[in-house]
Amino acid sequence: MEDKQLIHDEQCEREVISVLLTNANAYNDSADLLSADVFYFQRYKIIYNAVAGVGKEGNVPNLVAVNAYLQSHPAEEVIEQYQLAQIAAAAITDITFRANCSRLADLYTRRRMWQIGVKLMTSGTSEVGETAVIRSLAIEELQKTDEMPQTSIVTTKDALASLDEIVKANLSGNVKRGIPTGFQYLDNKGGLWPTDLVVVAAEFSQGKTSLALDMCINAAKRGYEAAFYSLEMMSNQLAARMAASESGISCRTIMQSPLTDNQLRQYDEALGRLMDLPIFFDERSTISVERIIASIRTMARRKDVKVAFIDYLQILQTNGKEKGQTEEQFFGTVARRLKNLAKELGICVVLLSQLARSKDTTEPKLDRLRGSGQIAEAADVVLLIYRPEVYRKKYSGDYSNIDPKGTAQITIAKGRNIGYGSFICGYDAPTTHFYELTTIPRLEKTTSIDEEEPF
Repeated sequence: MEDKQLIHDEQCEREVISVLLTNANAYNDSADLLSADVFYFQRYKIIYNAVAGVGKEGNVPNLVAVNAYLQSHPAEEVIEQYQLAQIAAAAITDITFRANCSRLADLYTRRRMWQIGVKLMTSGTSEVGETAVIRSLAIEELQKTDEMPQTSIVTTKDALASLDEIVKANLSGNVKRGIPTGFQYLDNKGGLWPTDLVVVAAEFSQGKTSLALDMCINAAKRGYEAAFYSLEMMSNQLAARMAASESGISCRTIMQSPLTDNQLRQYDEALGRLMDLPIFFDERSTISVERIIASIRTMARRKDVKVAFIDYLQILQTNGKEKGQTEEQFFGTVARRLKNLAKELGICVVLLSQLARSKDTTEPKLDRLRGSGQIAEAADVVLLIYRPEVYRKKYSGDYSNIDPKGTAQITIAKGRNIGYGSFICGYDAPTTHFYELTTIPRLEKTTSIDEEEPF
């Protein structure tokens, strides 16, 4: 099917543009329905962009202003003043303006559906591309067909009513919080919020995977279904870490050594507590970000998954980076897609990321997210892990009197919904387990740490 056969209505487009040029309020009144994309013909796209340009400058987009804008912003197709005047005279009345705008939006949606259908039909005549990837991309495109601006518009009354429900819930104690992490400081701020993209970042060997697994287990123990995707480890290796965290036996011992009678008892008890937790793995999906997104959609639909953990971002580069795409562009694109997925499904997505090393300090900083500042822009929350013990360092600032041995600092470097802050938790190296501390260990006055330069 050729493009010229796609559904459209030239008369409707002409009348809508005519009203936009002659009615001072038309542009603002139609902003929830129109964009340049809804117009099929290039000349009307160009004129609408000019109307929008004038409107964004704070001026009334009348015939004179739009003509001046077109003269100062040349387009591929030249629209002469007399042509603009002829189009402006096309509409007899503006009574049907809103209905015509809705019609153009609907026709545009139908054209987009046709394009998606063509891609799907092409996949039936060729073996190029993985079916899971094709299906995932098609689902994403179909979801976007419903992303017209009007779907997000609410009145002040609606917004205040929603706020009032929150205030009343706070008064009654029936506060709806996010998914618990098992760390009181975070959970008091609401935990992992649905629709959020949470980035957990640290330098190499600081425990990103371990912290994510501990949060995953803690959420599952409280009845929240979770999915865990690792691009480095098999599900049995992740299970070994979970068992180590729960039993107190090192992961290496569980995987490589005969267990003693006492260790077997601890191991069996740990498995009993872990066995029925609603945690799901999908090893076949970790080839690319498209496969992971497709799997998360399936998990959300079939398993009612509320939070998905992905370990970790930088490995995806070799699998999903497009030709000619920079590292920054790729990481930013992945982060935004995962954020959109979280919003679409109403779940929390936790993405692990490396931090670039610094010659000046071992302490993690937000601007050291490896590969892209766009990661932090897309994220709602960024958690940074710091274990100074790894570098034979001490904590600084407010934590300078805390013993770094067996502890870690978790910093909320960005918190769109939960604010900022940091806390100290425990870390058991043999079992790679982060846990809540009942007592914060303090340094003795005579204690000294040999602060050798680690780089």
